[in-house]
Amino acid sequence: MRIKTGTGVCYASHPDLPPLDPRQRWALWCGRFQDAAWIPDESVDAIVTDPPYGREWLPLYEDLADFAARVLKPGGVCLVMTGQLVLPDAIAILRRRLQYVWLISYVSTGHAALVWSIRVMSHSKPVLYFAKPPHNPTGLFRPDLISSGRKTKREHEWQQSVAGVRSLIRHYTQPSSLILDPCCGTGTTLAAAIMEGEGRRAIGIDVDERAVEIAFRKLEEASGGPLQLRMFEPEEDSPLTALRPARAGLDGRRAGA
Repeated sequence: MRIKTGTGVCYASHPDLPPLDPRQRWALWCGRFQDAAWIPDESVDAIVTDPPYGREWLPLYEDLADFAARVLKPGGVCLVMTGQLVLPDAIAILRRRLQYVWLISYVSTGHAALVWSIRVMSHSKPVLYFAKPPHNPTGLFRPDLISSGRKTKREHEWQQSVAGVRSLIRHYTQPSSLILDPCCGTGTTLAAAIMEGEGRRAIGIDVDERAVEIAFRKLEEASGGPLQLRMFEPEEDSPLTALRPARAGLDGRRAGA
């Protein structure tokens, strides 16, 4: 299941095929998305990602804007989950290369996140809806309020819920889309894309080898049949919880983000 690709290692649903082959349901590349020259220009339908939110990570958003402008097809969408404190900066950076469309509210169920610096109990976070021009959405109306559903942090302390990301993918991507997460962590976006189905395929990139290994394990199991939600609620002695990723990689996430 491992394929050497330049500076990284790729895990794929079909090990004998190139990562971008249409028969691949998913592919994981361990490396920096900035180095993913193997992804052709204008080959991706949608980017759905959750990069780190701290102000010190704003240069990463500049790289993400350049990367998205290169790999997205004309009209392709870029959904970026971010933090409220850096929201104006993130919008300004992404707007240099992409078209701003809307702000989606991602509502978290359960306990609020405490933002100590401004004494706010946060029950939601913004998802920036950008696109590569020309962007002319058609079809059904889509909600701009998305519920995260029940959350689990057992695989990674910055993990998002599969149900919430799946809802984003359902409403803001088309069937048969190629969906890319350049900061995929333990693979939530890829799993959500596969669960949503309708011919969607997914590619994930992350520098954290241990996180990619976790993503590989659950996606490899999913390749045998329909992905089950139980895979994202492992028991405490599960091999998935035994491989907890490091706190941060080159595109890692900041505690408390």
